[in-house]
Amino acid sequence: MRISKLIDNIMADYLHENGFDYEERFSHRWLFTRNTQKGKEYIEIDKSNLYQNAIRASFYNGYSETTAMYLLEGNLIKEWFFYHDEPSLCETLKLILSIIMNQGLAWFEHNSSPEESLPENYLSDDLKASALHFIKNHSLSYTDYKSLVL
Repeated sequence: MRISKLIDNIMADYLHENGFDYEERFSHRWLFTRNTQKGKEYIEIDKSNLYQNAIRASFYNGYSETTAMYLLEGNLIKEWFFYHDEPSLCETLKLILSIIMNQGLAWFEHNSSPEESLPENYLSDDLKASALHFIKNHSLSYTDYKSLVL
């Protein structure tokens, strides 16, 4: 079973039409990326090393991430699609493509990075004062990581 060939046949053209190009191709991992005004977006398809005949699709953008299974079922724990043979793998890849088309691209639109970046230190003044008091009382040096070892 040549998963790479099936991914090429079933998904690559649609992803390319939507601005995604292959970033990496391995025997167990296929990464598609596109650049947008808000940054880079990724669709990763990978084959499980733990489960036999299992594949998943993940979406991430450096700010947020999700899986195709979550977009399909809302299940945070379950992330793998299982298949039995080449025909069922084809059907699974078609399902993943449908999720990309119907939910994945919209997910990128709704989960882009914030318009404004957070300030360098966005802690409230009360929390900053409390942290400084804790550091002083416990003689911590926040420039020396050994001072934080118990």
